[in-house]
Amino acid sequence: MSKEKIVLSAGALILIAAISLYVVIVYKSSKITTFDECEKAGWLVHRIAIYDGSDSTDKICELWGGKKLTKQEIRQPDKVQVYSAGEQREKAITDYLLTQNQFSWKNKEDSRNFCVIDDLNPEQELFPKYVWALCQEFAMENGVLKEESGSSGPIKISYPNELSYYDPSKFSYEAPGDGTGYGIGIKKIFPANVQDRIAKHDIEPLIQKINKIASESFGI
Repeated sequence: MSKEKIVLSAGALILIAAISLYVVIVYKSSKITTFDECEKAGWLVHRIAIYDGSDSTDKICELWGGKKLTKQEIRQPDKVQVYSAGEQREKAITDYLLTQNQFSWKNKEDSRNFCVIDDLNPEQELFPKYVWALCQEFAMENGVLKEESGSSGPIKISYPNELSYYDPSKFSYEAPGDGTGYGIGIKKIFPANVQDRIAKHDIEPLIQKINKIASESFGI
């Protein structure tokens, strides 16, 4: 057999092999219909491209046969906590109380302090607000959440009503004294309708609320 015939035969075999491979690629590619399937197609994959946008990620999987499959992943926005006007006010008050020594202290280095309040006169939208405040210090001890210390009682919270935002430095509070000064302070600080609610106040809901907040903070 001449060299010319050998070259032609080899070329024909290569051509047949290439055509066969192309047919196999086209056939197998036709079975792939999603990006996820394309991503796992091994040697059939020519390239995978990823394009990051501001609010989505576009992925393109291209097979050797020329087929392209895309996948778009929409980025979810960060979870945003939305507070009502009453909840904003409550958070501002409790954040303020946690800056005051009478309501926030440290008996243990790794403890955490929390405050919750109950509005004693919800009919009144403007300041001053009359609230029952429960503030407690919590710490973990041998894997158990413990209450280290706390304070509970009615207080008067004042804030400039003309301000449309909450500035912790603008808050002030007034609380009745201890012992014999408690009753005198109640009558001096609180209006009559609030005095009646103070006498009948049930602290149990506040205890349950602060325990829940502390447990969530410590990951329990």
